[in-house]
Amino acid sequence: MTIQEFEKLIEKHDLIEHKEYLVNQFRPAIEMLPYKGETKLGGSRFGGMPDLPSGATWPAYNDIPYVFVGQINFEELPDNEMLPKIGLLSIFASYVDDPGEEERPELFDEGGIHLIYTKDTDALAALTIPEGTKSVPATPINFSLTGDIAYNIWMEPHYEDGEYGEYGIKGKHHALRRALHPNIRSPYFNLTASNTSAYNEYFKILENKRHQLLGYYESHQLDNIDPCDEAYTPLIILDSCGVLDWDWGDGAMICISIEKDKLKEADFSSIDVYHD
Repeated sequence: MTIQEFEKLIEKHDLIEHKEYLVNQFRPAIEMLPYKGETKLGGSRFGGMPDLPSGATWPAYNDIPYVFVGQINFEELPDNEMLPKIGLLSIFASYVDDPGEEERPELFDEGGIHLIYTKDTDALAALTIPEGTKSVPATPINFSLTGDIAYNIWMEPHYEDGEYGEYGIKGKHHALRRALHPNIRSPYFNLTASNTSAYNEYFKILENKRHQLLGYYESHQLDNIDPCDEAYTPLIILDSCGVLDWDWGDGAMICISIEKDKLKEADFSSIDVYHD
């Protein structure tokens, strides 16, 4: 989405008097949209088997294998100025629904999320999932370039005591934010791909969950982070999704955040993980 398109949305949602403020806090974002199709070696997807350099071993924490969440091929992304142009980012989690009885770190603790960046993708091979390790259905994903603004509660210093209702200033802000993401924020569905009666709804549901690169982290509960902090950016936002057997805790989201300076260098060794 261009700034010009965003300005038209501001006018449509009767926020023209706040145009300068909103334009200044507008950020690019990339939606990850699952679709029904075949996966390919090195392609972007959720679940399945990870593609890593030949000879690589499955990553583990204290000898407990991670769960493979998905992989992002940066060459498949829409043109943007923040993310690498090449390489494959593989995402692993200590768990995706229930930590079980083993000593696994919490998702937001050190080691809870494990990222592997492979710059050279010419010699990739699919790794076999270790026996007893949870697997997630393989689902290819497309990308759509859009924009994002922060959740309206973070705008209170600007909107002061504005009202939330349909015609209140905070309500208008929320409607504007929803207009930037027309495909997301459906109710949480607890369905599985094996449930044949729900199969026709499978990808409809997937496409209505919020999976995003960049933008703002959506949180109205956490008071220990500021999503408007200019030194950091959300790298990956993943919504709970019953179809993918992801439940980050009561249907919550997780946000993998990174320093912008490290992102410029394609250094994914240090991240923060937030959960809401």
